[in-house]
Amino acid sequence: MKLERMDRAKTSRAVLSERLFLGLFAALLIVHCICNTSLLYAGVPWMNGVFLLKKLLSIAMLAKVLLFSTRWAEEWIGLGVILLLGCASFLASGSLGLFELFLVAAGADRTPPRKIVACFAAIKGAAIVLTLAAWRIGLLPDLVYANGSKQPYQTYGFCHRNVLAANIAVFCLAWLFLRYEKLNLADVLLSAAAALAVYRLASSRTGAVMVLLIGVGMYLCRRLEPLLRRAWWLPFAAVGIFLLFTALSLWCMLCYDKGSAFWTFLDSLFTTRVRSANFCYTEFGLSLFGQDIPFVSSIEAQAGQNTKLILDNAYCRALLYYGLLPGAMFLLVYGWAVASTARNGHLALMAGLLLMAVFGLSERYMMEAYYQLPFVLTFQTLFLCPPRLAERLQRLKRGAGNHAAGKNRHAFHSQ
Repeated sequence: MKLERMDRAKTSRAVLSERLFLGLFAALLIVHCICNTSLLYAGVPWMNGVFLLKKLLSIAMLAKVLLFSTRWAEEWIGLGVILLLGCASFLASGSLGLFELFLVAAGADRTPPRKIVACFAAIKGAAIVLTLAAWRIGLLPDLVYANGSKQPYQTYGFCHRNVLAANIAVFCLAWLFLRYEKLNLADVLLSAAAALAVYRLASSRTGAVMVLLIGVGMYLCRRLEPLLRRAWWLPFAAVGIFLLFTALSLWCMLCYDKGSAFWTFLDSLFTTRVRSANFCYTEFGLSLFGQDIPFVSSIEAQAGQNTKLILDNAYCRALLYYGLLPGAMFLLVYGWAVASTARNGHLALMAGLLLMAVFGLSERYMMEAYYQLPFVLTFQTLFLCPPRLAERLQRLKRGAGNHAAGKNRHAFHSQ
């Protein structure tokens, strides 16, 4: 009888933890989607309340992590180191980005991955449609960027054309996660159509390429899964790709030469992102825990006649903006996540992580919790209930909810 009461208590705790996370995650996503609109630059007074709400929700997520997401000493140590470094980076840089990524990933705990993806896809999809509709009927202010001598572009109610493109890209990724077992050529064609729409409407070359890569990459991963599961070299290849992206980003940041025709061509491919990363490195240098770099977005530069200053490459941003220690921690954990998913046969997650790593070459979304869905899903297998602790939980045979969640964490499409 006593064991039954303990089982019911653990099941109730697991259900409460799951509901708390999904509620807070949904609320944070909604706030994030509001901040993605053109209201960001409209000078609306109540937007300050939205920013404050986001911070309060982050505090609530932190409380959820401390109360429900840690059970063993190993979990406390791992999460403690990560969150402390993220907090130190926030205090030095003034940005919650990296801290929020690990906070949301830790808060996911043993929540079934399919529920997280469904929540993400529903809110992102609704936000895209509602933002476009609100802009069309005049509820959201018009935001046009002159883009120098080029033809001006419309943001369709979003705060930037690349933000619209990025939201479509990660919505497509979430949708393909949900359809992973049934992926077919029709999904690739739909992705191609979405990529064309992104390019024609938002004039975002990066976004169009990413939408197409996501469709083709997820489809190929699903079709080649039987072969990839037998490939002993897969973890080495996957990590090698990630290390190549990291090395390429740092090489460009350190070695860019504005007088070289080669570097001028490479910089043009990444639309001045190479030059910007090198400027931030030479102007501000490196720091242990990050620094408050005075970024000026393209929209802000247009409105205030200031010089644009961006750092969109996620690898360079990790080390320059968030600091050597927090940035190196992020890159190390990310590489570990890629290796873990490849080694354990979580191929959908491996593909998602590598696709977001490609995105990181030209955009910072690789490091943001409300875009980086694959990392949030993968984090459960790394720090929360690692294999040795999972075996201990199974031996105890208590808490049906925890046992089911333990199974669910091993493969996304097991849900």
